[in-house]
Amino acid sequence: MKEKKYGWLPYLIKKKEKSSFMKTKGELMVACIKLMFDNDEQELIPDEISENSEYHARTKNIVESINRAMLEIANNEKLPKKTIELSCVEGNIGNYYVRYKLDTLVKEGFSNDILKVKSIAYEKDNIYKNLTDYTEEGHNVFLLPKLAEISKYANLSSFPKTGKQGMVYIALDTNKVYFWDLKEYTEETNLDKYGKYIITYSPRFKDRLSYDDPDTKELDIPEDLLDIVPYFVKADLYESDDPNSAALARNLFHAYLGEIPSQNETKQTKIKTIYTQIW
Repeated sequence: MKEKKYGWLPYLIKKKEKSSFMKTKGELMVACIKLMFDNDEQELIPDEISENSEYHARTKNIVESINRAMLEIANNEKLPKKTIELSCVEGNIGNYYVRYKLDTLVKEGFSNDILKVKSIAYEKDNIYKNLTDYTEEGHNVFLLPKLAEISKYANLSSFPKTGKQGMVYIALDTNKVYFWDLKEYTEETNLDKYGKYIITYSPRFKDRLSYDDPDTKELDIPEDLLDIVPYFVKADLYESDDPNSAALARNLFHAYLGEIPSQNETKQTKIKTIYTQIW
């Protein structure tokens, strides 16, 4: 394998040129190899690159370097933002606010997925508030105004004989939610009518590639991010053998990473105290 000192420069990504071929693990690995080595005389097959005898000793290192690249991309908040909807009963309900411990909230794989909360919106019926004031407590613990007026009792039989309109009643033995319909308590299944918070956050990189993954494994990563991963891999793996080429590749990686906009960026305001307002 003859190293191509600067022959990989034609592979540089131009601002208006984007590759469209990197969709699988094998295709990304081939892109990394093309950037690192002279492959003018050999056709690389993405679906079989892990078994290629010439590169077999390096493919495992490439996979691990790809994971480090994606971790760097995630830490720079360049992965697509995610959202989750929260109702009042999913937090620790206080007199005037709800405390949400987001890292321990398991909801469709949500647990420990948060790198950083970007914004919190409020939605109720035909009302939508794009930015909601909140207080942050420690790591990913947030205080937010209550979504509804709530009373908690040990069970349904311990509810007041006559309920109050606009009040949400929770039976702690079943965790079911009820409302007073002027005649009796009726179980409420559509909690969205009392409002919900929509949290937009930057996710962590959790879907690590494994050496044992098939080369045909599809990557759920935006194309513009896949385009720059080979530069990180070259910088990472050539740091000792060719520091100059590694430094150039690293500079290019960070330059292109900086050009990729952070999706769904919204400026969020915060306050130190929670208003005693009930939605």
